[in-house]
Amino acid sequence: GYVEKANNVHPVMECSNKGLCDRESGTCECFDNFEGIACERTVCLNDCSMSGVCYTAKQLAEDAGRVYETPWDADKNIGCV
Repeated sequence: GYVEKANNVHPVMECSNKGLCDRESGTCECFDNFEGIACERTVCLNDCSMSGVCYTAKQLAEDAGRVYETPWDADKNIGCV
């Protein structure tokens, strides 16, 4: 197929498809390893095992002198340094 200027690769999903919606309270109950009001971020596992710092992909890129602001996951995936 051919896709041009499409932004529908990641459709809108309830609780980012990473949790369950409590319809009475209107809040998401995130599955393990996800957090945020819409379960939109990965967690920093074991707080980097107490021997590192949790950074988003955007922060990691900035520290490496790169720009990573546009991708949809810039503030969603977290890693340890």
